Amino acid sequence: YQDLQRFVRLSLAECLRTSHAKIRDSEQRLPKIEAQICEVSQKMDSLHDERRKVQEQREGIRALMVKSGEAIQSFESVVSKNSREVAELREWRHRMEVLIAECEVSIEAKRSELQTKTLSGLSATDETCLQNLTREVEELTKEQSSAQEAHRRARSMLGEKEAKIEGCLRVRIHELEKEEMQCSKHVALERAGEALQERARLEREQSEVDERADLARKQLEILSPSCDECKRNLSELVAEEQKLQEEAAEISVRVDSLSLESKTQAEKKAEVDARLRSLTAPAADVGQCQQLPKPHLVQELAQSNRELQAFERVNRKAVEQYENFSEQLMDLRKRKQDIDEAESSLVAALQSIDEQKETTMLQALRKVNEHFQNVFAELVPGGVGKLRVIYSSEHCTQSASMSSQGTSVGELVGVRIDVSFTGQAHTFLSMNQLSGGQKTVVALSLIFAIQRLEPAPFYLLDEVDAALDASYRTSLANLVERIARSSQVIMTTFRLEAIDKADRCYRVFQQNRASRIESIACEQAKQVLREQDRLQAPCV
Repeated sequence: YQDLQRFVRLSLAECLRTSHAKIRDSEQRLPKIEAQICEVSQKMDSLHDERRKVQEQREGIRALMVKSGEAIQSFESVVSKNSREVAELREWRHRMEVLIAECEVSIEAKRSELQTKTLSGLSATDETCLQNLTREVEELTKEQSSAQEAHRRARSMLGEKEAKIEGCLRVRIHELEKEEMQCSKHVALERAGEALQERARLEREQSEVDERADLARKQLEILSPSCDECKRNLSELVAEEQKLQEEAAEISVRVDSLSLESKTQAEKKAEVDARLRSLTAPAADVGQCQQLPKPHLVQELAQSNRELQAFERVNRKAVEQYENFSEQLMDLRKRKQDIDEAESSLVAALQSIDEQKETTMLQALRKVNEHFQNVFAELVPGGVGKLRVIYSSEHCTQSASMSSQGTSVGELVGVRIDVSFTGQAHTFLSMNQLSGGQKTVVALSLIFAIQRLEPAPFYLLDEVDAALDASYRTSLANLVERIARSSQVIMTTFRLEAIDKADRCYRVFQQNRASRIESIACEQAKQVLREQDRLQAPCV
């Protein structure tokens, strides 16, 4: 026998001794920890001081950056203003170029007209006026080209200055960004002063460019009245040109009508000459006709006219129609040959498709047969099931096993199911010889075999075990459990075997004339089904 109280007292004393030893060790380590805490606090204070200094430097650099940003914004506003002015100058230049192009086209047209014979009817005063206008246009063109060249130079200089300003500003911005965290406050202030000086220099250059642009604009304004006057002169010349063109068109129309009329008269004359040449007869016939009396000649002429009238209704287009119909016949024969070739190719393609279809169907049925045998063996322990393909010949219907590899004896018309629930060879039954529960087992085996050929991610089973016995319901529950490992299965049931294998149970009931769904435990679901079976059981 042991003294439990003594054992408890001894264990408590041992615990107290260990606790006191730990406390002594902690007291010895406490001064070291306090010294470490002091060192850490001193380091924290020094870090705070350094952080405060860095923040002050950062605020100074930020202020410098703000000033630089304001300077950059002012430069950007100046650049945008200059770009707008340049755009206006470009638009004005485009207008002047269009006007110059129109003037050049008109001048070329007038020069070409001076070289033609259509202007030979002008008077001396008109020609003198035209020459004066031509000289004025040439002088204006030269002035315009010189003004355009000056504008081009000003534009190129302005573009160079803009590019230079933009490049300087970008380079300066990058330099300030790179040196923001490196330079001190005094260096930043000195560089800000340099930036202000650079800004003043760029402003002076920008003012020079603006002055040159104003000069170019004034030159263009000076040249615009002369261009307007040249345009008015050109409009007058164009009006005169249109009048001369209208007169020349009328004359050309008259010449064309006269030439056409002379051509038609010449064709008529040639036709009459040809007829006259065709009416010539040999000299002997002419002599014989001259010896004949005049009444006889009149009778022969009337007879010839009657014979000619008999041939008036002959179809003169028969030869042409024959040629057309012959060409159409050749085209139709070629089309018929093409259609025959296409038909033969289509027939061959259909035959190959039918062969491939039958081969593919047989392969699919063989795989379904393998899955059917496995599923049926799982649902019916010791049972055997197989599928047979039914072929139809001309006079009879034959069935062949799915495992046979021979050629078919006719057209495939269906599939026959033979099952044996005992596994014996002489007990195979067809579907007509099975009961309702057995038919349900066979149907489920076939459905799951087809799904094993191409598995689905989701299955919905609605009371598939209602007509099954207890053993079949257990086998079906095991099969559904294996399927649920790779797919999601939702099954409605009133049987306990399926609930034993379920991962989660839901109850569907009616409340206030509306369906309700709630999640319940499996044991609670079993209790509900047992209570329902008890209530439905007949009273004895």
